[in-house]
Amino acid sequence: MSKQAGRMSQGANDFLAPYAPTIGTATNVGSGRAYNNGRADVTFTADPVNAATSFTVTSSPGGYTATGASSPISVTGLQSEVAYTFTVTATNAVGTSVASSASNSITTEGPPGQSEYTSSGTYSWSVPANVTSIS
Repeated sequence: MSKQAGRMSQGANDFLAPYAPTIGTATNVGSGRAYNNGRADVTFTADPVNAATSFTVTSSPGGYTATGASSPISVTGLQSEVAYTFTVTATNAVGTSVASSASNSITTEGPPGQSEYTSSGTYSWSVPANVTSIS
């Protein structure tokens, strides 16, 4: 075996960066939230190799991000009535992993009973799921 075997500079040891987390699920937490302030809770499982110290969840579209030390992580500020998927990266002192695969798709909700004026001059109104009758 050569004297040089296994001797690399710290910068060349990118294999010490964490592996990508395994994506879990994204859950819409939009009900009752202000318009264009949706929230999604994203779960994932960290890979135990080269332990990560933080995780970043990123939405697509929009690039909204949130960072935390463990699962789940909540991403806020999402636009209403938009379909999103999410990916997660893991970071440690050496570097950042590649992104996980994409989560399931969720569509953020507007506020309960949200009305919308259309270009045809009509209004539409969505009845909240918890309303069973209107008098």
